Amino acid sequence: MKWEVKDLKYGEIVYEESFWTGKRKIVLNGMEMTKELGSTYTCPYGEEEIRARVKGNFLIGVKMKIEDDTVVLVQRAKWYEILLSVLIPIIVFLSGNKIVPIFKG
Repeated sequence: MKWEVKDLKYGEIVYEESFWTGKRKIVLNGMEMTKELGSTYTCPYGEEEIRARVKGNFLIGVKMKIEDDTVVLVQRAKWYEILLSVLIPIIVFLSGNKIVPIFKG
């Protein structure tokens, strides 16, 4: 999954995370950030180097902390989005052949 965020100070940030493996890729103004120890990423920014720490995942939201600034890359899922994603399959399963003829046998 891929998300794009525009920040006033750091410009365009592209965050990409694989659904199956959880691998992350972060691009800051067209330059890919290299992963260091743990969840720390670095990238050259002008004459200096930026160190960023990334917390979370795409289900609970992702925040990137650069020095004292925090940039939200992925918003946390709302309660009703989680409820609907769980409730709809349960209703279809419990209804059986009555409403939607999916399960026969």
